[in-house]
Amino acid sequence: MSKTQKEQVARLIGQAGQAIQAGRTKDADALLRQAVKLAPKDAAIWCNLGMVSAMTRRHADAIGQFGKALALNPNLGAAHVNLARVLFEIERYVEAEKHARRALALAPNGPVELKMLADVAVRRGRTSEGAHLLNRALAIRPDWVDALNSLASVHRLEGRPHRAVELYGRCLAAKPLESAARNLVLTHYYDTASTPQSLAAAVAGWVKLHAHLAPLPAPANDRDPDRRLKIGYVSADLRNHPVAGNIEDVLAAHDRQTFEVFIYSLTAAPDQVTRRIAGKVEHWRHAAGASDDVLAQQIRADGIDILVILAGWTGDNRLRLAALKPAPLQVSWHDFGTSGLAGMDGWITDPVLHPPGQTSEEFGEELLRLPCFYYEPRPESAPEVAAPPCLSGQPVTFGSFNHPVKMTDASLALWAEVMKAVPGSRLVLKYRDQFGETGLKDRYVERFGALGIGPERLLFMGDTQSEADHLAAYAHVDIGLDPFPFNGSTTTWQALYMGVPVVTLAGSRFVGRVGLSLLTALGLPELAAANPADFVRIAVDLAADPGRLRDLRAGMRARIASSPLVDAAGYTRALEAVLRDFWRRRWCQA
Repeated sequence: MSKTQKEQVARLIGQAGQAIQAGRTKDADALLRQAVKLAPKDAAIWCNLGMVSAMTRRHADAIGQFGKALALNPNLGAAHVNLARVLFEIERYVEAEKHARRALALAPNGPVELKMLADVAVRRGRTSEGAHLLNRALAIRPDWVDALNSLASVHRLEGRPHRAVELYGRCLAAKPLESAARNLVLTHYYDTASTPQSLAAAVAGWVKLHAHLAPLPAPANDRDPDRRLKIGYVSADLRNHPVAGNIEDVLAAHDRQTFEVFIYSLTAAPDQVTRRIAGKVEHWRHAAGASDDVLAQQIRADGIDILVILAGWTGDNRLRLAALKPAPLQVSWHDFGTSGLAGMDGWITDPVLHPPGQTSEEFGEELLRLPCFYYEPRPESAPEVAAPPCLSGQPVTFGSFNHPVKMTDASLALWAEVMKAVPGSRLVLKYRDQFGETGLKDRYVERFGALGIGPERLLFMGDTQSEADHLAAYAHVDIGLDPFPFNGSTTTWQALYMGVPVVTLAGSRFVGRVGLSLLTALGLPELAAANPADFVRIAVDLAADPGRLRDLRAGMRARIASSPLVDAAGYTRALEAVLRDFWRRRWCQA
């Protein structure tokens, strides 16, 4: 390369850096592509190009570009750590860990490398290892709020939400980190010490810092109450994910004579579920890399009448979008609780989750009640229901296949009371591959030991190879125990589908009443407790009645078949009626 070419490459790299600083990622990408044409064997340029692709959520491009950088220089630590981050974001954790470990080997005291490996370890269930790595990173960079934010999340995952709330507060006092503000809100839903006031303050804090946006000019959509409506769904979870399972059949069942369906997919790593859903709707917009402003303009240009934002508080979903008000009416669905946004008009629920006139949970949105909140797809690969294991002479086995984040100290203490009241009973815990990790198992042995339950009464199950194998694992469970204050949803549904009765403790918030909603839809509200003592009584009575366990298990699928939980057409008609009524009242009559 000539001196002139070297100078040109250096100038392009410098300009790209300035563009990144100014938020002009498209310009940075173009500049780096020019540079890499001039210096195709420069690993650092390929790495920088990968970083820009990662920033704009073009994960496939980023993976390829980091791969080229490493082919040129296998010891380029920046490429390893950034490739690990991209692989982590698309849930390829084994590969992410490989590159994170290589990055740390190249920079043993690098705080970024320590945090990357910590994030992977935590996601794979090795929370103790993750905490150790994060503390090492913080010892090097004590003021690094990103690491403090991750450490707070470890406490949340290990069932110490109150400590997590404290650390998220420290993060936000140092820097208004959006993920910390959002995590603080989410943690309140897992914390038994959370109050309506503390939750409202956390939501208001997030809105003030990150969602105080100027809305677009008022829309001018036709106010005809009976015309065909354009309904738009926004989600990052249109993949192998519970939210996709809850809505896929509903999207397909929409009456195309009265509703025109648009999807705004934020899914970063599309899979076969993504492609299947895309084939069931009229308009599919891939928007994973789009900014909120660009996405809002697209929604406005499409003329959407009702925008439905799915699970806005979680993952890569866009709750902030509602603040821009791109559609006349905006509705939250499958989220944890109120958005706190003036631009969010409605919140979908049911009369069990939020009884009319008796709801203590605070919402700025109007509550829109369906007859039943959940539609649940029948698992295609589900094996036949097995007999309760206690009928074969085994001890009564309780079980929970929920995420460890839901297994709060309060949940474990209540489950321990149940086990003490049923001598010889056992508890099986399973969640993906996490209970296959020694560190997490040791942590739960310690937690239950402090509650008087010995390790011989605990059974841990690691990952299963397929959904069929996962569902077959319920053959080892007599009675499911629901966590609180955040209930299971997909896990409860799967247990019930496999015939396992689930005992739940009904709370005062949506997340704590999901079990009650599902059980009520199946005609089994008696399995929902109003207080901890009632929870113990219900579980003990079930354990003492093998005949009832047998009958419940044998008849569960018949209950399901006649319930609204699996009636996609009926559910969709009810949803459409609620949305049409909302449209008439809140837009046409305004």
